[in-house]
Amino acid sequence: FVASGGLGTKPSGLVRRCSRPANVRCSVAQPERNVTRFNTEGEITSTVEKLYDVYPFPPDPLIDEEPIGYNWRWHYPTAYSFCAKRAPETEDIRILDAGCGTGCGTEYLVHLNKRAEVVGIDLSGGALGVATERLSRSVGKDNAARATLIQKSIFDAGELEGDFDMINCVGVIHHTPDPLRAILALKDKLKPGGILHIFVYALNGRWEIQLMQKALALLQQGEVDFKGGVELGRKVFAALPEENRLRKREESRWAAENERDATFADM
Repeated sequence: FVASGGLGTKPSGLVRRCSRPANVRCSVAQPERNVTRFNTEGEITSTVEKLYDVYPFPPDPLIDEEPIGYNWRWHYPTAYSFCAKRAPETEDIRILDAGCGTGCGTEYLVHLNKRAEVVGIDLSGGALGVATERLSRSVGKDNAARATLIQKSIFDAGELEGDFDMINCVGVIHHTPDPLRAILALKDKLKPGGILHIFVYALNGRWEIQLMQKALALLQQGEVDFKGGVELGRKVFAALPEENRLRKREESRWAAENERDATFADM
């Protein structure tokens, strides 16, 4: 959905982190091990961070040219006009990409908004390392200079300097231990009249996947071993009956993407 600060809430009708630029700050975290247990909010957040250090996401290939295609939701004038029913007064804006991962959305935000300052935050230092290289290669050094990448939790967005005209948060808050708190943290960084674009996984459309996740958790006996979990998950998928709904859905919708371990792990 698309929520617009000061403009009310509007459903979009759509479902839906070379040389390093001087102002890009990120560090690559190296988890001590892949296996951990978690019970508290902090442990859940740490586990999500470690998952995306092991499997930076999205795993889209890096390209040495401008981002391909166009997405109107990442073009501020178009998104603003959709929400406010009028053109924005300026395109000299600040954009936050909250949970930017490997920068697949960040590069479009930089590319499509030529006068915007773009800040990307993510828990995973490993994902931010990929995002740094992606921006340098796809949007070029000069445009990448308008982007700053910071390793930070959405819950700590209040520590960022200044507020934002547009906040993009795609495929993130459902991975947090407190999605409402995440939304409120972003809301507090939104300028009056700003745009908050949030995408989350569909709950009812993923009930088979949720059952599979619970089954894998039982098989792993409470341990979280990311690489072992992917290996186990693939074995379970291969053993499912041909008429199993999850197997049929995977084969028809996700099979090509799930050839990559990072995509399978994120699912």
